[in-house]
Amino acid sequence: AQLGRWNETAVGFEATCVQERIAKQARMTPEAVALVFGDERISYGELEGRANALAAALRARGVGAEVAVGVCVNRSPELLVSLLGIWKAGGVYVPLDPQYPDERLRYMLEDSAAVLVLTDEAQSRRLSDWGVQTYATQQWPLAPTHATVSAGTTADNLAYIIYTSGSTGRPKG
Repeated sequence: AQLGRWNETAVGFEATCVQERIAKQARMTPEAVALVFGDERISYGELEGRANALAAALRARGVGAEVAVGVCVNRSPELLVSLLGIWKAGGVYVPLDPQYPDERLRYMLEDSAAVLVLTDEAQSRRLSDWGVQTYATQQWPLAPTHATVSAGTTADNLAYIIYTSGSTGRPKG
């Protein structure tokens, strides 16, 4: 009987999306540090505001529920902002490692049907010859907004497409 009580580890689970949890945390503790990257520290309020601004810009570019958006940036605060912005707009995150060969990136973009790629200037130049619409970090809205953007997606919507290594042939998403 004692052992049974100790093993009672069930915990209630709230089926909310990551972007909703971060928005909630930003409302509760806007000044708390959410992200540390080198010497840079970004608060929950700043992260939420930047993600909202990007989400609004993505919505204006046609991103909505389950629309694939590639992300081809190196690890940086912009990487996290892009994830949250895509999800707030309702989109699907497709990670594209800038170190991948062109052939692999082209395949992943075609296969995922990504309508847009968030990237930096160098990668934007690389991808522009492929007929892919890019949106470089230098063009993103600079001013954070606290006007919440919500696409009305739920935990049942597609959130990301991650590709296999392709060791058996073509990568699979």
